[in-house]
Amino acid sequence: MFGTVVEYNSPNQGRIRLRSKLEGKYAKYLDDNNINWFYEYKAFSYKGRYGRRRTYTPDFYLPSEDKFIEVKGKNLLDENDIYKISQVCQAGVSIEIEVL
Repeated sequence: MFGTVVEYNSPNQGRIRLRSKLEGKYAKYLDDNNINWFYEYKAFSYKGRYGRRRTYTPDFYLPSEDKFIEVKGKNLLDENDIYKISQVCQAGVSIEIEVL
């Protein structure tokens, strides 16, 4: 599933290209439950472990809840993901991780 480009036809977003089958599955879940969403809505800057400026773009944004969602497979969440998400959350951004 990793690295696969998936085209999804959403009633909310129209035809959109997602970066994985898991993201496609989650987008369908959101649409099936009438949850308004945006894909890769905003990028955030953070400092990497060695002080370099990095950017991170969460997978989905849910405007009604003002929160971002990162979708990961059961065995795909690693230390780097946890680090960058925690750095962005410390800046006051609400990000939830959905493990599928």
